[in-house]
Amino acid sequence: MFTTFISKNKFHEDLKTTVDELEKRIESTDKALIGSSLSVLGKDSYHFVSWLPQPETKVGKMLFAMLLNIAYKVEMVGAGGGFLSFLFAIQFIKRWLKSERPITEQEFEDECKELARNLQQHSTIPTEQTVMDQISRVCEQDADLMTVIQQAALLAGSEGNIIMKNGSQKTGYIVELKQGCQFNLVPCFHCLSWERHRAKMLLVDGVIEKVSEIEHLLMKSMETKLPVLIVTQGYSEEVLATVKLNNDRGVFDIMLLKALPDLEGLNVLNDIACVVGTDVVSSLKGELLVFKTYDSIPTVENVVSLQQKTLTIGVGDRTRGAVANQIKSLFEKRSQQSVDSVLKLADNRIQSLLAQTVEIQLPNLSPGRLETIRTKLDISLRTVRTVLSHGTTKDGVPVLTAYASVWLTGKTLIPVLKSEGCVVVGESDF
Repeated sequence: MFTTFISKNKFHEDLKTTVDELEKRIESTDKALIGSSLSVLGKDSYHFVSWLPQPETKVGKMLFAMLLNIAYKVEMVGAGGGFLSFLFAIQFIKRWLKSERPITEQEFEDECKELARNLQQHSTIPTEQTVMDQISRVCEQDADLMTVIQQAALLAGSEGNIIMKNGSQKTGYIVELKQGCQFNLVPCFHCLSWERHRAKMLLVDGVIEKVSEIEHLLMKSMETKLPVLIVTQGYSEEVLATVKLNNDRGVFDIMLLKALPDLEGLNVLNDIACVVGTDVVSSLKGELLVFKTYDSIPTVENVVSLQQKTLTIGVGDRTRGAVANQIKSLFEKRSQQSVDSVLKLADNRIQSLLAQTVEIQLPNLSPGRLETIRTKLDISLRTVRTVLSHGTTKDGVPVLTAYASVWLTGKTLIPVLKSEGCVVVGESDF
């Protein structure tokens, strides 16, 4: 392995060759293939982009990987944006290379603001028929899937969350509304889904550095076999390795979670404590984890579930009043603030305490068929949310999709294009 510096002229020359090559490949692609990729394949149009053959040169491969990354990010922001961002990127690079004075970052920001104003002026409020047409396009007029998507969207509303899981039923879909408070946390172990109907929950304001601090709790968990959820600011490698090893052996059932390292993460422990009905163990209050008894850790009787990085805790009758008071307090504090970042933080905390989740249980089918259904559901639900939240252009393109395709692509490409060259790591020279 070695590094090679590519001069600015050589870099631009290879960029031009790459974008011309990609443009020809897109033009020569069968229109039916493009149509299917925009409506059926995973992550919507992003999959069409990933199908394109990768360029041969080092610069070409680097650019292609960058464009794939942009397409994926845009797709996650606005449904259908992956393919649009790819097309825009090609034209943007060609325009940059031909221009005697390329656009600056500030000029690009100004153009994006003008684009946003134009999109707002020419956008249309989506009708129910518009939304159903979008769903029908993605689902290929599958009546059952269309009904599931419509029901899930109505139950979730604009702020609710929708998750999918494999069901045990052989046919049909189950759409269920699950009430519960939701919090963004970082699981310390790879886990797509973790659900328990009764579990103890320990909240610690700090880092658990030694196994000896929680050894008595681990021993008791081994005896009771009751699931335990621990949320802290962090763990040492010793603690993580010990818990992971014993979890894998079935000695006990403990899930370790970390609060996010941001302002929202500073408050999440207090909000969870309110929902669970407990106090946060903190050295600031003169408390030591080693003196925390197993019996004093509260048991959450309602469902506790973890989907990727979202922890959902059911609110019981015992803590319902405390949660309501916490929400009221947050609204009062919010009314006294004027800084946007503080307002957003308060909104996120309130939403976590108010959130509701819609669960779609898929029928027990073959892995290939399940993946196809998951893909269509994912695309449809993102499309519905995108259209309902920001409307569409007169051509039917979601406004958010159009804007994200331009803004995110330009913001990513400009720093690269204005560089004086690039360094490529490879196994062989040019």
